[in-house]
Amino acid sequence: MRNILWTIAALAFGAAVCASPRGGSSVGLSSPFAGALIDRHGCVVRCDTTRSDIYWVFSADSMFEGGPAVLDALAQRGLKASFFFTGRFLRDSANRAVIERAINEGHYVGGHSDAHLQLCDWDEERTPLVSADSLLRDLSANMRALAAYGIDTTQARVVLPPFEWCS
Repeated sequence: MRNILWTIAALAFGAAVCASPRGGSSVGLSSPFAGALIDRHGCVVRCDTTRSDIYWVFSADSMFEGGPAVLDALAQRGLKASFFFTGRFLRDSANRAVIERAINEGHYVGGHSDAHLQLCDWDEERTPLVSADSLLRDLSANMRALAAYGIDTTQARVVLPPFEWCS
C-alpha cells in the first residue's frame, strides 16, 4: 500500500511538469520521469539529474505573506518558479491578487491538495492516513479551484503533497 495513494493520483492527473527557472517547462515526462531522481516512496525529488537547474517551489495553504515580495524578486531577475496552492487558498478572495499575478507572470501554478490533508504518517513507512477515494476527492476539488482561475488542469499535472510529504 506504500505508493498506492500517489500512484492513483499520478494515474488520475497525468505526468509531471517541471517549470524551468528561466521559463518554459518540461511537459509530459512519463513515469518513471525522464532523468528524474525518485525516492523509495515514488516521489520525485529532483527533476532532471543531467542538468544543474534550480527549481524554485513555493506553496500556500492558509497564508502566503511573502508572496508579493517573492514575485517581485523573481520578476526583477527574470526567473520563473512553481507555485502550489490548496483549494482553500485559491477560494479565499484575499489571495486573488497574488494568485492572478503568479499566473499572469507565467509561473507554473499547480495543486497542493484541497484541504491540506495529512496523507500519511510521519513514520518510516509513511503509513497512509486517507483512503484512495478521499485523496481523489481532495485532488479533484483542488483541480476545480485551479480551473476557476482559468488554469488548464490537464496541464497542471504535478501536485505538491500537503506538508511536502507523500507515501
